[in-house]
Amino acid sequence: MGSDHFSLLATLVGAGLWGVSGTAAQALFERFSFPVLGLVAVRLLAGALVPFGVAPTADGWAGVAVPSALGNGNATPARPAGLPFP
Repeated sequence: MGSDHFSLLATLVGAGLWGVSGTAAQALFERFSFPVLGLVAVRLLAGALVPFGVAPTADGWAGVAVPSALGNGNATPARPAGLPFP
């Protein structure tokens, strides 16, 4: 898939998800009396955690930390390419 096609697809998917999220939020607020600040906190937390799971690397898109590598001390998690520190 070419870069232009991928960009168009990503834009369309993003627009669709934005519309669905507004409808879902409205349902949470009206039907389930979900607190607005609770939803804001969940969205901020999810948005902060997403970059830790996926980042661009020299080999393409890869996970930053491999769950099986956590805790064994032998494997080094992948890191985004082009960072100014080792």
